[in-house]
Amino acid sequence: MNNDYEMDGASFSSRSETDFLSFLNEREDNAQWLEEEIKVMKVKVQDMFSPHGGISEAAKREAHYYITGGQLGELYLRDIAVPSLLERARISGYALMDLSHDDFADVVTRCLQTAKNSELTKVRVQDGKASAFMANSYRIVPQPDIYISASEKIGSQFDGAFLHGAWNHSLSIAEYSVRLPVSDYEAIFKSKGMTFSEIMMTITVMTSDTGYSGVNLFPAVVGIMPGGRSFKLPILGEISMNHKGKASITEFNSNLSLAFAQTEKTKTRLKELDSISLNYPFNCFCNLLKKVNITKKTASNILDQFAVTVGNSAPATAADVYFKACEIGYEVDQKDTIAVMELEENISKILKLSDKAWADFDRPVNCWSYNI
Repeated sequence: MNNDYEMDGASFSSRSETDFLSFLNEREDNAQWLEEEIKVMKVKVQDMFSPHGGISEAAKREAHYYITGGQLGELYLRDIAVPSLLERARISGYALMDLSHDDFADVVTRCLQTAKNSELTKVRVQDGKASAFMANSYRIVPQPDIYISASEKIGSQFDGAFLHGAWNHSLSIAEYSVRLPVSDYEAIFKSKGMTFSEIMMTITVMTSDTGYSGVNLFPAVVGIMPGGRSFKLPILGEISMNHKGKASITEFNSNLSLAFAQTEKTKTRLKELDSISLNYPFNCFCNLLKKVNITKKTASNILDQFAVTVGNSAPATAADVYFKACEIGYEVDQKDTIAVMELEENISKILKLSDKAWADFDRPVNCWSYNI
């Protein structure tokens, strides 16, 4: 396997389920979970005199810190490990990022040493670097097992198929097609002037072994345009299984069975949104995007289009704004599957917003002082 995967920015994607699962199994073979007492751990700054740590010079150079203590020996920290390490140290705040590397290491080490004598952390180690420091109650559910189970369940229950998968050190995802009736959604699309050569249901499975997420499910309706471009409409039914308590493949399979139980609620909610007339559609759009953590930079092209075609004067409903928000998915590099999924996750939050929230967004000014 390519040794570059030890680098923090490494990523992998494939449209072959066999290759995707093979890759995840290889990642699992190169990883381990260690348990260590929190108070014995010490954070140190990486410099030219730092230990080699069994990793390449390039991987060593990109690390700011390494950690020592007990059976951990000397482990370099991935950037993604820092948030969970701070949780174990019970410390937070933007000011930490303003400290020098030496001061940061000293402060975190002192806070780690305040832990109870018996308090343990589960440390995720991959390619010789620490990727996460999880609470001892964290329930380990191996990523390959999740996707193998997803494929079997989706194939048998929904006559579905694997579409593509992707991985980075923070998380992994896989999207599957699902055979369910789509005629009602076809009518909804047509009411918005949208026609597609094919419409299908999909479900995306997302998980992480670094604390980034639980085991999350995101159902959607996807319209395929004649040129192959797709329009994805996230629907209600997102389910998350936290890595705690009795989290297991059995619970995950139960969640898969429930993921599409809210399709009728989705259709009802879309009709409700279509009945909400907006006084300031463009301002509402801006304020809505900020609420769901979509940046002005990411949405700039779609915002420009909406400013010209609708602005704050043309008639528009909340449903029109939601459909326009879904188009922002086009603005992310489609080869960056993880970034696309993170954006779609934010877009999916819109359907859950209350009518009152929409009323709050629909005001004479917008959060970005965007003049049209």
